[in-house]
Amino acid sequence: MADLITVAEYKDAEGLRGEKDDDRLAVIVPQVSDLVKKYCGISFIDFYSSSKTETFSIDDNYTTTLIMSESPLIAVSAVQERTSYSGSYTTLTTGNYEYYVDTESDAIIRTNKEGNPIPANDKVSYQKDILNIYKKYKSTRQRIFDFYWLMINENLDSFFQDITDYLQCDKQLLDVIQFQKDIILTIDYDPNVGKITEYDYNWHEYFFEHKNLKEKYSVLKFSDKTKGYGIKHKIKKGDYKKFITVGLGTKLTDPVNHHILTEYKSLSA
Repeated sequence: MADLITVAEYKDAEGLRGEKDDDRLAVIVPQVSDLVKKYCGISFIDFYSSSKTETFSIDDNYTTTLIMSESPLIAVSAVQERTSYSGSYTTLTTGNYEYYVDTESDAIIRTNKEGNPIPANDKVSYQKDILNIYKKYKSTRQRIFDFYWLMINENLDSFFQDITDYLQCDKQLLDVIQFQKDIILTIDYDPNVGKITEYDYNWHEYFFEHKNLKEKYSVLKFSDKTKGYGIKHKIKKGDYKKFITVGLGTKLTDPVNHHILTEYKSLSA
């Protein structure tokens, strides 16, 4: 995959002369390019240098928008689909019949013969801001719940601040809201470090162990390393694509409650 800038271009921009730094720059430029691509979730320029074939496996009857893994999406030469791994591919017709290309969101959207997204009654999921969130997390499915959860996750502090301001919370309510905020799996959660939290009540015993609620200073260390039902997905800090798999599962039928931290031990005396 192409670097975002060449060594010669960097030297020219920085006014560097000679070759004494070339070996060092030849290592740094690819590393920085790769870091920028991973952080942003897109490659920026790789489609300019070569064409690419992308394959998506969809195991539901809901997903009709495919967001390409690289950007920008310049043109699409063909779209093919099949209903089973052993079946033959059928080439779809572009335009307002079977699909259209949305270059703004780098997406291919399946349509019916009227030119509407399928299902036509779920047009909310195809708004630009929603598609851009799916793109950031490299999600190949469009479930409106996913968007809600990701938006809350990205605005966690302001979301819970709005709740506390609206409810005009007392001590107990503030404490439980803090507990609910703390157990949400976030993109910056590091499974190698875990997370230490503290409360004025025994919320962990109340919610997870079905014990009576009481005022009790509690210090917890969460240490979740995997999430999921059946297949356990490893949590990886800062990995957007992995994050949506870990937090929301791989199928629309997956339970949605494995986006919270549940593995903990008490550090209280």
